[in-house]
Amino acid sequence: MTSETWCRIRIPLLYISSLSSYTCLCLQSIDSFLCSSRNAVLRQQSTVQRGRYLILGFLFLWFCNECPYYFMQQLSIIPNWRCQTTNTLYAQYRSYFTILTLSVIAPIVITSLFGYLSYRNLRLSNLNRQPAVSNFSRQMISMTILAILIVVIFQLPYTIAQLYFTATANYSKSIYRQTQEQLANVFFFIYTYNACVSSFYAYCIASQRFRQQVVQVLKQLKTIFQRRNQVLPFIETGRTATQKKTTEL
Repeated sequence: MTSETWCRIRIPLLYISSLSSYTCLCLQSIDSFLCSSRNAVLRQQSTVQRGRYLILGFLFLWFCNECPYYFMQQLSIIPNWRCQTTNTLYAQYRSYFTILTLSVIAPIVITSLFGYLSYRNLRLSNLNRQPAVSNFSRQMISMTILAILIVVIFQLPYTIAQLYFTATANYSKSIYRQTQEQLANVFFFIYTYNACVSSFYAYCIASQRFRQQVVQVLKQLKTIFQRRNQVLPFIETGRTATQKKTTEL
């Protein structure tokens, strides 16, 4: 890494995108709770317009949260090329708040809490035989709950690893142990990406309508690739059969 500009913007770009993704997942879990609630007032709080405003507001908030990083970083060439934080207080802020709280703990807590509340609402609705939501909303809520469960499974190991790394940050460690921890950190960080690629399979498992739509799209793609060109024969005058019919009419 020899570009100071890239040194300053690469981490903010990564965290703006990841925090925005976790925000959408948290809002989705909250929306599932509102839609499955038996309280009509809570169900009315779930609107598309309000969701758009919240997404734009959080996107602006994460952008403001990452702006100081650009001014707190510098490119160091000794002993090798790497980015270093010039402010120790800001480094602690990022370690404990941005990375540990916003990126790790908050998504797990919010999605788990509202996922459980949504599941409880659906269960109470089934027991009382008084469905408060439509079948379409019920399938959407089931898809959301399963997606939340997958995120918790793939995010929880990374959460535990980050708690360990933060708690032992001030300990004296050998080079061999630092190498092991760095390898483990990279492994768990890549492991969290499984949550993103598993959403499609979660939706296929949870929703019959989604499976039918996927099959329909695949059939349409199959007909597109199997479509063949048709060549109409020429008659004696050099006109096609279609032109001849048009002339006769």
